[in-house]
Amino acid sequence: MKVEFAEYVDEDIGRVYKYRRGTGSNQYIIRVPASLGRNPKFPFTDKEPVKIRIEENRLVVEKIKH
Repeated sequence: MKVEFAEYVDEDIGRVYKYRRGTGSNQYIIRVPASLGRNPKFPFTDKEPVKIRIEENRLVVEKIKH
């Protein structure tokens, strides 16, 4: 039997990982906790392209407007 979580969170702790690709170039991967992804207010879908920018000391991730 699969258990569903009834409680949703609006804030949690994730991590940033530096990943070296086979070509020698680096990528950075941000892990978003499942506790945020399960929240019905989570604004993204699987593999959705997003716009990312640095704004002062913050990283802003937004949906791409079509």
